[in-house]
Amino acid sequence: LESTFSQCSARIMLMVSGPCTVGPGQVVGTELAETIRSHMDLQKGYLNARYSKDALQYYTGLASRAAQAGHPIDIFACSLDQVGLYEMKVLVDRTGG
Repeated sequence: LESTFSQCSARIMLMVSGPCTVGPGQVVGTELAETIRSHMDLQKGYLNARYSKDALQYYTGLASRAAQAGHPIDIFACSLDQVGLYEMKVLVDRTGG
């Protein structure tokens, strides 16, 4: 959308039911023994939150690109604390989704 329909009306709708486990937006690893970070982990900088900083940086860059292209992003999530919405909320905030 960014390169072919920049500044055209296009809304990106993200349907999320679980956390991102691979790639630059990863918020938790793939091992079942590894749990997703909690708010306390984020506040105190515990090991469970080790992916948060990189994921926040990635989603912030993605939000800037979408906003420049004029594409709002909506997020539909089934469980706010288990999908990594803390990291992804910048997508909605910066794009008007």
